[in-house]
Amino acid sequence: MSVLRSIAISLLLASLPLAASAQPDPITTDLVPLMPVVKTLEADLKLNAAQERVLLAWRAEAPATRQHLEDKLRQQQLRMREAILGNEPRLVREQLKKDLLATEKQLIELTALCVRMLRTTLTPEQFTTVVKAYRAGLHY
Repeated sequence: MSVLRSIAISLLLASLPLAASAQPDPITTDLVPLMPVVKTLEADLKLNAAQERVLLAWRAEAPATRQHLEDKLRQQQLRMREAILGNEPRLVREQLKKDLLATEKQLIELTALCVRMLRTTLTPEQFTTVVKAYRAGLHY
């Protein structure tokens, strides 16, 4: 029995470096992901040419910005996790926390800008349709 236990403990210890390097849970920074809903409903919304141009311009720029910020946030999360696990000095952890929160704030602001852009680009009826579809779970 002790041989099996020793083998089990050895296997567990051998797997620890893999567990420690695992990525954190997926980040959920897009608090109100309306753009996937707009894309799904695009034909039903009957967008005019001006609306299509605004949405096209947004889609050309915003996803890259969001991806950059999400990548940065992931790295900051990993760095913070290692600082906590490694018992780095409190001042180091405080700075990492400030940096991480600043990136999260940027992502929230980007989401708010997207919603504002949709509010000003779509008609009130179109926007209401998008929000109702979002709330009904169409974004999943």
